[in-house]
Amino acid sequence: MAYQVLERPPLAPVQERSYFSVCVAHRKGGVAKTTTVWYLARELARAGKRVICRDLDPQMGLGDIFRDHGAADGLYSRRLALVPDGRPLPFQPDVELIDTPPSLDDSLPGVGRADAVIIPTVPEHQAVRALERMLIVLAETAHEHPLTRLLGVLPVRVRPRWPEHAAFLEQIEALAAAHG
Repeated sequence: MAYQVLERPPLAPVQERSYFSVCVAHRKGGVAKTTTVWYLARELARAGKRVICRDLDPQMGLGDIFRDHGAADGLYSRRLALVPDGRPLPFQPDVELIDTPPSLDDSLPGVGRADAVIIPTVPEHQAVRALERMLIVLAETAHEHPLTRLLGVLPVRVRPRWPEHAAFLEQIEALAAAHG
């Protein structure tokens, strides 16, 4: 199946940085992008990494999570903070995690500035079809973000005993393998 890639203006050049940047993106909503950023950030911080999170989603769900867990002005701990773009960093990070909106066009700026992309997906029909389209668009637009690599596809909310989930997990694995 062929998909048309819309012309987009060129992305702004990536600024020099000393930390590794990971964008969590999917063109579909409700696939645990924000939740993935939050838990990955907490685990990296617990492992001793200094982590900056960015919330590019207009719904600002990541900000809600930080506030609900007691973060003051985005600072959750000495090693974990939510920092809006353009604001000074509270520490020199080792890792930046970027949460994106549920739209491929709106998530591409986050993808373009990251070193790697994680795509969480639910083993359900619409999410898997959207994953397929997203992987195709990422491949077709790789020239716009040549340094960004697909770190992985992350199945979420999996019910291993459900035959439908098992079948969709096979499709997810095949799609991920086909796209490196």
